[in-house]
Amino acid sequence: MPAKNMVGPGQHLRCARERANMSIEDVADKMRLSKNIIYSLEDENYAALGSFAFVRGYLRGYAKLLNLSADDIIAEFNHLNLKEKSESRANYPLADTEKSRGSALVIRWGGLMLAVILIVLMIIWWQSQSSSNQTTSINSSQQVIPVTQPQQAPTTTNSNSKNVSFVVKLPKIV
Repeated sequence: MPAKNMVGPGQHLRCARERANMSIEDVADKMRLSKNIIYSLEDENYAALGSFAFVRGYLRGYAKLLNLSADDIIAEFNHLNLKEKSESRANYPLADTEKSRGSALVIRWGGLMLAVILIVLMIIWWQSQSSSNQTTSINSSQQVIPVTQPQQAPTTTNSNSKNVSFVVKLPKIV
């Protein structure tokens, strides 16, 4: 927190907002941020906003919205010489990132395998559909004619001759 007699970037932003006849809600809506973030910026409660990279981004956007020099507001913030807490980085040990990389790899490969299986199943389905359509179209374009079995030719017997029989085979009509 800055000293009470020093005017910080949050106070400059508040004064500029009031001169522009804008409410906290107006600023929050235009910046697409919550009202709590705007309150924290104006009250210079930067610890509530997380990383100073985010704070600088909020201050820069707020200054641009009010047509102020963003560089001057950021310079005022930097002049406060605030120390950022390093606790936030301690919450993310290296082992957790390695675990998340491993699970991300499993998800990526699992998704790839699922996609390949789906593609194979679709190809099988498509081929079965196209072969059944071909069979149906061939059968519907042909005319079915009932065919009777050819009868054997009559045999003649002669007492003087041997039994001779003739069979005439007719081609099948399909």
